Amino acid sequence: MENKCRSIWQRGSWGRLLDLAGDLLFPPRCPGCDELIPIGQEGFCDKCRPQIELVTGPVCMKCGKKVSAEGISLEELYRWRYEAGNTRAQYAADRNPFFAPPTLCDDCRRIPHLYDSGRAVYIYQGTMKQAIYRFKYSNRRQYGRIFARDAVKNPDLRGWLRMIGRPSVIIPVPMYKKKQKIRGYNQAAVFGRALAEALGCEIREDLLTREIDTPALKTLAPEERKQALFRAFQYHGSDVKLNRILLVDDIYTTGTTVDSASAVLREAGAGRIYVLCICIGRGNYSHA
Repeated sequence: MENKCRSIWQRGSWGRLLDLAGDLLFPPRCPGCDELIPIGQEGFCDKCRPQIELVTGPVCMKCGKKVSAEGISLEELYRWRYEAGNTRAQYAADRNPFFAPPTLCDDCRRIPHLYDSGRAVYIYQGTMKQAIYRFKYSNRRQYGRIFARDAVKNPDLRGWLRMIGRPSVIIPVPMYKKKQKIRGYNQAAVFGRALAEALGCEIREDLLTREIDTPALKTLAPEERKQALFRAFQYHGSDVKLNRILLVDDIYTTGTTVDSASAVLREAGAGRIYVLCICIGRGNYSHA
């Protein structure tokens, strides 16, 4: 069944009353420090907000990592803008070079990806690491709404969403069924639902399943990750248009997970595949 929702800022008075009642029963906490915050306030507290870095400015046009290019001039960077061969990204770069970056980061030059373009909301560092840990392992599902709100309020990310167009469907990267049963929820799906509500589009959690219980990927080398995720996902569905997919996950590291999911979606006939993650690391440009 389709799950088309209105924007979270157009929910009406009853929705706001329900949110307030929820805050009274379960007082909101800051995702960064886990301290109580005033009722009616949502998001990071005044102490933690300055420590949270949104992904803005020059980013890799493929994975979306915020990049630095020590010793390289902006003029040199702009000369590389056409190497990815993405005409829509080139057009955006000509209009606003800081939104659509001139080239690929070093990682994306070295490793080809199966999705079209990706972005993330936050830099994965410091206080944000603690927020993600609680979101994943401490049942802080309410954080998903905060992360989605920051995503659509970020001008750079909002511009990217406009450029790629309205998704046909949002698909969260699935967890292995037994692992999800133990945890009680899939954090990527929680984020995906909040994002679907904010964007007013459809989310489907039944289209992809994870058939293999992979080890903790953060402990594996890139090639080991690739082998562990080989054929880990399966696609189930024939009633959904896959012309423009937004694949969502919590953390982007090497891209192996979303590449594996993208491979299955490509086989199912997917057109464009875009990726949006909550957190991502930093990238780098170097001389070719």
